[in-house]
Formats: sequence, C-alpha cells, structure tokens
Amino acid sequence: MSVRGDLLAPIDASMARPGDDLYALPLDEFTSARDALAKKLRAEGRRGDATRVKALRKPTVVTWALDQVARQRPELIAALLDAGARLVEAQRAVLAGSDAAVLAQATKHQHTALAEVQAAARALLANGGQAPSEAVLRRIHAVANAVALGGDELRDRLRRGVLAEEIDAGIGFDALAGMPIAPRPAAPPPPRPRERARPNPSPAPRSRPDGPEAAERRRLAEEHRARRLAEEHRARRLDEARRARRELAEQEARAAAQAAEKAEQEAHRIEDEARRAAAAAARAREQAASLALEAERARERAKAAREGSDAAAHRAHEVRLEGG
Repeated sequence: MSVRGDLLAPIDASMARPGDDLYALPLDEFTSARDALAKKLRAEGRRGDATRVKALRKPTVVTWALDQVARQRPELIAALLDAGARLVEAQRAVLAGSDAAVLAQATKHQHTALAEVQAAARALLANGGQAPSEAVLRRIHAVANAVALGGDELRDRLRRGVLAEEIDAGIGFDALAGMPIAPRPAAPPPPRPRERARPNPSPAPRSRPDGPEAAERRRLAEEHRARRLAEEHRARRLDEARRARRELAEQEARAAAQAAEKAEQEAHRIEDEARRAAAAAARAREQAASLALEAERARERAKAAREGSDAAAHRAHEVRLEGG
C-alpha cells in the first residue's frame, strides 16, 4: 500500500502502529485501503493486527483535517496540547485559591493555539479541493479544544494524527467538577469579654480596609470570580459545540437533500431518454417492417416480370419456328 507523497506524516516512525498511515490518505480512500491492509495482514498470519486494523473507524471531515494538521504541522498541535494542559492547571490553581489572572492568561494562550490549528486545517482542506464551511470550521475549533482539555489517550491520538471520532467540547472541565475550593482560613477567636462593661459614647471603630474581614471578603470575591470564569468558559465551549454540531447537521441535511434532488432529476432524465429511445426503436421497427414488406412485394413483382419475360421469349421463339 502506498501513501500519497504530499500526505506523508512527519511523525516518529517508531511510534507508528499498523494502520496509522491510513489516516494520512485522502478521506475517500480510507475504507478500501483499510480493508486491503487488513486482508494483507491476515494473509501474513498477523491476525491480531488484522482485526485491529479492520476495526479502525473512518475519520470525519473534521477529525481528518485535524489529523493532517498533526502530520504536516506537528508544532501547532504540540502548542495546542501544551496550552490545553496549562489551562487545566490554571483552572485547578484558581479553584484552589490562586490569582484568577493566571486563568485569563492561560485562556488567551489556548485561544491563540486553537486559532492557529483552525487556520491550518482550513488551508489543508482548501488545498485538497474541499472548501470548508463555517459550520465545519467551528466544529474543528470545538473538537480541537475538547481534545486539548481531554485525557491522555485523546491527546495522544491527536498528536499521532489518528483521531477518528469527534469529541464533545467541555470534556476537559469534567475533571474540575466537584473539586474542593481552598478552605477558608480559621477566623480569629473573639475577644474575651471584660468583667465590667464601661460606657463608650463614641461609635465603634470600623474595621480597617486591610483587616481580616476585608481580606476574607476579597478572598471570597476572588473565589466567586474564578468559579464564574471557569463556568462561563465551559458554557461557551459547550454552546459552541452544540451550535457547530447543529449547523453541521443542517448543512449535511441540505447537501443530502440537494443530492437526492439531483439524483431524482437524473433519474427523470434517464427515463425520458429511455422513453425516447423506445419510441425511436418502435418507429425503426415499424419502418423496418414496412421496408421488409415493400421489399417482398418488389421481389414478387420482379418474379412476375421475369416469368412474363420468359413467356414472351418462349412465344417469340415459337413464332420464329412457325415462320421458318
């Protein structure tokens, strides 16, 4: 099996597994090449490898595009996976009581890495003659984000360029669900009451801005802000994923409807041509039958003419004999 030269994967050959190169092929060649490779491996006695190769799933347009980025622009995928790991770490740190600025910075790096991967995927699809729609591009963004925030197995599949299934966005935040917030510092014990309360006409002094109560309020506000940022980030990713999936499904439905309409039009055209051909054939048969009948009549007339000619010649011969 050969792989088209412009799609060869620049990944570590020592990490390649049987069937990995299938994901470098043009998308429409995947299934036939997979089945041929499984048959070849089985013929070589490698039944385990053959079974695993046969079970490989064909990638979607979205995951195929990401696989090609991983193979042709591995530095972009490495940057994305690094940014995703840093974002998860930042979320954990903020929920543990760190400054929320670290989360904002990590989110910015993640957005930059996602944009670069999305742009590379767009270029690869366009160079292959597949102009991606906005729905496909949004889905590429959402799936790349989900994998970057996902588990080690998902991240490894993308790094190797063998991602097949589209993963829902938001998966990276599931590990944060239920994570305990940093405990509040213990409040200082209340002052011991004096034996005799003395009247104090002056108002009670207000807590200083930098006192323990103000620090506690700031900590609670920071904690609340970190929670809100994490939840908003997760909600945006889930909403983007749902919108991209919905628009992609609608686009596929429209494409299927257009294909069905085109097929129906083609069927009508073929039926019309068949009817015209049948009518022409019927007319040709009628014309052939008419010509055959006319030819038969012409043969009969020719035969009668020959017989008449022979009779006339015979009479002429007899007349000559009688006159002689």
